[in-house]
Amino acid sequence: GRARELEENASRLGADRVTVVRADGRDLLPELTGFDRALVDAPCSGLGVLAARPDLRWRSEPLPELQLELLRAAAERVKPGGAVVYSVCTINADEAEAVVDASGLEVDATLGDEWPAYRHPQRPEFVQTLPHVHGTAGFFAARLIAR
Repeated sequence: GRARELEENASRLGADRVTVVRADGRDLLPELTGFDRALVDAPCSGLGVLAARPDLRWRSEPLPELQLELLRAAAERVKPGGAVVYSVCTINADEAEAVVDASGLEVDATLGDEWPAYRHPQRPEFVQTLPHVHGTAGFFAARLIAR
């Protein structure tokens, strides 16, 4: 359903250079390479959306190993110098900052400058929203440079 919605949105916006792929992000076809940008909206514990999904409180599970695999796989598909955006709807540092740090990818430190109201309080190169500060769900994003 999400892939279909993304395709519909891309079509509606005339974004004809968007490629939507339905596959395990860790095991993509070899010809899927040479992209300028990639978005890794990784599955996560969902601790940033507890207000909307209180049931997660008892069944959320951090997924840093899977997140790291997805991030590294995406980076392999992007041209050197291209951008990879990593995002998760959690405020769990093990699924956010720690995954980015473990990836070995270069961090584009300008993301926080572009969104100063949402600059991460301890890591200004990242963006983080907090429910009690921003009136939103908890969310994390980093922009990385592929090698």
